[in-house]
Amino acid sequence: MRVPTRLPLSSKPYVRSAAIIGSVMLATANPALAQVAKLTTVMDNVKAALVGIGVVVLTIAIIWAGFKMVFQHAKWSEVSNIVIGGVFIGGAAEIAGWIIG
Repeated sequence: MRVPTRLPLSSKPYVRSAAIIGSVMLATANPALAQVAKLTTVMDNVKAALVGIGVVVLTIAIIWAGFKMVFQHAKWSEVSNIVIGGVFIGGAAEIAGWIIG
């Protein structure tokens, strides 16, 4: 199948007018910079909620590992995956902030 390398002559006026209209729209657009403060507030609230949930998950993971070690005589190698997973889940918001920022 052969792909044409040039646009047909009939489409050139449309391309030209689309480029002109696009340039005018970009030149006259007013950015909505005032909305950034609201977005920052929402994202801070989401981060606070995620940190709170993460603390609860990490606490439950450590309690679970402790009970397994005390009552089921589990070794550290058996419960380390639970604790490591809890650390990753519990610290997800802070780890993401550290990686991004």
